[in-house]
Amino acid sequence: MKKLIYLLPLMILFAGCMKTDTKQYEPLVPYGTFTGKFTRTHTNPATLAKDITTANIQLVMTVDGFTLTSDADDVHTNGSGEFLGNETSIDFDDPNYPTTGTITKAYLQGTYSYTFNGSDFKLTQSAGEDVYEYVLVKK
Repeated sequence: MKKLIYLLPLMILFAGCMKTDTKQYEPLVPYGTFTGKFTRTHTNPATLAKDITTANIQLVMTVDGFTLTSDADDVHTNGSGEFLGNETSIDFDDPNYPTTGTITKAYLQGTYSYTFNGSDFKLTQSAGEDVYEYVLVKK
């Protein structure tokens, strides 16, 4: 019993000196509310003429998924769904994305490369003759 009493101060000393990990880990993808502009650039392959359409966007990204609202429903549809990403790309899955027919407006769907500096958030996707770009700022 006496030996245990002598060990108690040593155990307290070692416990007090143990290093704890206080580093804050950043999520792999940005979370929060972002606002800004969506731009779709379509290049005509025959003439190389560019057709550009834009819309104002609000994108909310949480651990539960994403919600996107657009001020121009004829250019970009409102949507929501799940996403999964890493340090350089995010894959968005909107369950309302049409799987048949001709798609006439943009959806936040598929894999996008992105950059994020803590404030400015830029998503880019190339699909055939179209380039989709979201230039957003964290609110």
